[in-house]
Amino acid sequence: MKRILWVVIALVTSISLVSEFFIHHDLNHEHAWYSGIPFFYALFGFLGCLLLIFFAKYILTSVVQKKEDYYD
Repeated sequence: MKRILWVVIALVTSISLVSEFFIHHDLNHEHAWYSGIPFFYALFGFLGCLLLIFFAKYILTSVVQKKEDYYD
């Protein structure tokens, strides 16, 4: 079941990235300069997730986690 889930996720991601080439982007009506860059929002979201994981795992661990005998 887990393997099927990963295959489905990979398939949906691949379709999403490939479809980016077939979507017409009107550069005259873009709201920002980065809107015309292919895969920008996919990369932005991926890097944002990596940053959140890094922040939660390495930086917040020292703030939130207490020693085993903290309440004794």
